[in-house]
Amino acid sequence: MTRISMRAALAASAVLFALPALPAFAQEAPADEATASDASGEILVIARRREERLLDVPISMSALSTEALEKAGARDLSGIQGAIPNVNIVQGRGSASSANFYIRGIGQPDALQTFDPAVGVYVDGVYLSRIQGALLNLFDVQRVEVLRGPQGTLYGKNTIGGAVNVVSKKPDLNTLRGEGAITYGRFNEVTAKGYVSAPLVADKLALSVAGVYDDRDGIVTDPRTGREYNDRNNLSGRAILRAKPSETVEVLIAGDYTRQRNTLTLGQNTAPLVGFNYNATFTALTPFTIAPAAAGEWDYKASTSFNNNEGQRLDHWGVSGTINVDLSDALQLSSITAYRKLKTDFFVDIDGTTAEVGDVFVGTRQKQFSQELQLKLDADKLKGVLGLYYLNEHVTSHQEAYADSYLQYVGTPLNFLRTIDDEQDTKSYAAFGQLTYDFTEALSFTAGLRYTRETKEYFRTTTATTSSPVFPAIVIRSTFVFPNSLPAPFNTANSVTYDAWTPSATLSYKPSQNTMVYASASRGFKSGGFNGRVNGVGDVTQVVNGATVIVPTFKPETVWTYEVGAKGSFLDGRVNVSGAAF
Repeated sequence: MTRISMRAALAASAVLFALPALPAFAQEAPADEATASDASGEILVIARRREERLLDVPISMSALSTEALEKAGARDLSGIQGAIPNVNIVQGRGSASSANFYIRGIGQPDALQTFDPAVGVYVDGVYLSRIQGALLNLFDVQRVEVLRGPQGTLYGKNTIGGAVNVVSKKPDLNTLRGEGAITYGRFNEVTAKGYVSAPLVADKLALSVAGVYDDRDGIVTDPRTGREYNDRNNLSGRAILRAKPSETVEVLIAGDYTRQRNTLTLGQNTAPLVGFNYNATFTALTPFTIAPAAAGEWDYKASTSFNNNEGQRLDHWGVSGTINVDLSDALQLSSITAYRKLKTDFFVDIDGTTAEVGDVFVGTRQKQFSQELQLKLDADKLKGVLGLYYLNEHVTSHQEAYADSYLQYVGTPLNFLRTIDDEQDTKSYAAFGQLTYDFTEALSFTAGLRYTRETKEYFRTTTATTSSPVFPAIVIRSTFVFPNSLPAPFNTANSVTYDAWTPSATLSYKPSQNTMVYASASRGFKSGGFNGRVNGVGDVTQVVNGATVIVPTFKPETVWTYEVGAKGSFLDGRVNVSGAAF
């Protein structure tokens, strides 16, 4: 691969060392020296919503700068896999832009809008509700912080597994900075990146603009048609306006946009595809094999039933405003207001064959508004954050499932189409606080508590139609409306509310300035909701002690995590060691 790179500044790389991975233990990947640092060069993070040295944060976490991500070959958030322990990122099924995050084995594999992620992704303090579009480009970020374990006090919203905190570069108020890179590689891969930060009014106003163009031919070929799939065609940009009208007030206004236009994402069918044949009276079904399981190592060739250039389209944009006001030497008030909008149209060939068995279209329209207030305290012995949080999300989707190869009538194929239209509204409220008290310069205790209350409303219409192109009289159509089609009194159960208290406590001890040991306990919470896969009464019916029970919702998830850990920096920062057992 050839790389042409122009940079205004180069960051030195640190010599890194980490403990070997052990079962039931977690090592922490040391942060790169190019991460934000104080005057002495110490790495700074905002994992606890206030700026601290990485070595002073009693959390199992890692921080990676843009340079560190580039060394790992990462162009988006998927690149942190392999660079950070206990983190697994699974690309969404049949999608080039969805990210399923798992931290310490906790995650959510379903991208449907009724199922919330178990790992929270935050960009400059703004929570992203959906996994679609979560594979964010990382070129103009200052660092990525990955917090392992439930972060139920400060982050709260769906962080029972952990949190991924993306921090953008702030525009420099005094210095003109810029960098760019162009990469060319196999499959005609072209990646062009650019970033510029310019002061508009010295010490008062600055603007930064970043953009990425990412294009690559497909790596999977259809042997029948020669068409290529699993390509990349992405364009994204971000602009940040930073104003500092006085020494005590800072305002940040940010906007970002991501556009993706990809072909289908195809894989290999590793299990046989089986259909069913009706007899003449529709009273019995006989299974038959549609396609056998693929054998041997995959040669990156696959065929599809889609033949009209169906692919995947995503438009994801957002704006946010952050205001930081220093009320005194010890108090700072921060406000983060954000609005985001997501539009996806995904065609997905799940079976990866010319048969119509697992062929679907999913179109999603999502918008969210969030507001967070934080009061940050930094006194002599007492430090911490108090805050309020509000999120209002509205999601609609239209889905189509095509399965013309799945059913037959006396050996004659039947057409099958299922359409789903649903809508969900979520309102989430939270109040939280976390305080750290320093008993001595070495011994500290941190306690936190968050109260979360979420309300969800859901409505769904499912229509399945089976018909025969040979026998016009055969038309079978069924419609299920949730909750209207449920028996009383559940036929009006379209709203549900959950709440939870999530405490945390940590005791930390620093034998020296650059070493720490700690022990912690914390609780995480992810609210329940409605089963977005329900297509009939049977999908919400259970038999308990011989009685039939309707259960239209699923319960919340909670988790307690207990952890001990240690971290340290030696030889003037050239060696960093950290580890945790949980």
